[in-house]
Amino acid sequence: MSRFKEYLEQAFNEEEYQGFSNHATWNVSLWINNDEGLFNLVKDSIKGKDVSEAADIIEDLVKDVNGINDDLKNNKEKMSDVNFKEIAADFVEGEEDE
Repeated sequence: MSRFKEYLEQAFNEEEYQGFSNHATWNVSLWINNDEGLFNLVKDSIKGKDVSEAADIIEDLVKDVNGINDDLKNNKEKMSDVNFKEIAADFVEGEEDE
């Protein structure tokens, strides 16, 4: 196995990744934050919601987005690996700062 492949496997298996609880959570958050339409849809959909409600809404919104599931599968991850409360907390906190 190449050193790079070993590095990637280790990075994806670590508990924390880029400040998130795991790679899958970071990956979905990255998708949301890099797609203006999806970002605005999430932001508008969770306005006034608490973290738990927002997490459920975000999960429902992103589960059928083309590419996200494929991206997770390519990294041997699944949607159930994603910590949606962590993603929602960032949005809810951002809403309070506005």
